[in-house]
Amino acid sequence: AWDYPKSMSTRIGINGGQVWMFRYTKGGVEDPLGTPVDVAARLCKLAKAQEIACSKATFVTAGGGDLFPNACEPFNVPIKGIQQGCHFGKGA
Repeated sequence: AWDYPKSMSTRIGINGGQVWMFRYTKGGVEDPLGTPVDVAARLCKLAKAQEIACSKATFVTAGGGDLFPNACEPFNVPIKGIQQGCHFGKGA
């Protein structure tokens, strides 16, 4: 297997919740905003190369350990905007 350089690695942060869409006046492009988006960005920063990080609530809603057997046990990390454990899993 080829060892990817860190600069080329993928990290993903997933969180759910209500967001609102901001429409830019030039071009009409929409961008989601809100606490769930901010938390997902913070989770992404915590994930290591080739990992997916999500809030415990998102993990349970998505099906939990039954659907994602390679996920690790949740652990608490201080993340502004979230008060429960986080799940980390290696990408395929």
